[in-house]
Amino acid sequence: MNIRATTPVDLFPSFLASTVDLLASLIKEARNKVKSRRRGKRSGNVREAQRALADEIQSVERTNPDALVIVLVDFNKGNFSHELPKYKQFIKCSTREGNVLDHCYTTISGAYRAVPCAALGKSDHIMVHLIPAYRQKLKLRKPVVSTSKKWTCEAVGELQRCLDCTDWDVFRSTTNSLDEYTDTVSSFIYFGEDSIIPSCTRVSYNNDKTWFTAKLRRLKSEKEAAFRSGDKGKYKEAKYRFSEEVRRAKTEHGERMKQRFQTNNSASVWKGLNAITNYKPRAPHSVNDLRLANSLNEYYCHFERLWNSPDPPPILPPQAIDLQ
Repeated sequence: MNIRATTPVDLFPSFLASTVDLLASLIKEARNKVKSRRRGKRSGNVREAQRALADEIQSVERTNPDALVIVLVDFNKGNFSHELPKYKQFIKCSTREGNVLDHCYTTISGAYRAVPCAALGKSDHIMVHLIPAYRQKLKLRKPVVSTSKKWTCEAVGELQRCLDCTDWDVFRSTTNSLDEYTDTVSSFIYFGEDSIIPSCTRVSYNNDKTWFTAKLRRLKSEKEAAFRSGDKGKYKEAKYRFSEEVRRAKTEHGERMKQRFQTNNSASVWKGLNAITNYKPRAPHSVNDLRLANSLNEYYCHFERLWNSPDPPPILPPQAIDLQ
């Protein structure tokens, strides 16, 4: 039996507990006693082993309260449905001669999807491929390509010189109205901006962090290239440069967040809180209420009925009214 505890905040989970010799001996003892003729005694031994296993799993949970515990066990008889009711079993297919002997337990419902595979070598148990049911955050949304202008001092000065030497009377003489003149001048200014001000294109991925800069992305590519080359010295140097840049980028990002809180700009503070908590408001959805739709139709059709109604009868003057 294997009990594995992984920390969800880490990129690569670390196994906090491996094969437990004590539990293996308990399982072996329970299997030997299953051969007993007395069914009640056999059932009691299996339940005793299950309780011992459940106590060990709960001990791992108490040691690592924030970890994800995954239990892999080979059961000839029994399961953890009574001892550990909050754990879910993912392997539903038969693993040996029509019986489900291999179990996988965890507290996350619907975390894996079990796919049976061929047995390995001469093993009498088939292999089971546990495929994660979730999709990676990187694959949930396509990369977003954004273009922005780099308003440097040199570019702004060059644009200013271009506008200063422009003969604006040409636009005034060739246009016939104020709207046409305004549109022509604005188009010329936009043309000069696109021609002179340099632009940069940035690709944003769904799992990007706010502190992950373009330099970090370049250093990460260099580290991966050094790893693929097989040069240990080059890889060690690239890994060190990347780690130092990560530390520096996080420090600078933290200082920027502190400055936002020190200012009196509420919008900047709210933006900082969203960045810290990764808060993303849900998009509003319309409510499919038939009664609301009918009420709106009746309200707006009321005006059409008033508009299309026949002319009211003429109002008679007071002299024409017969009071008799």
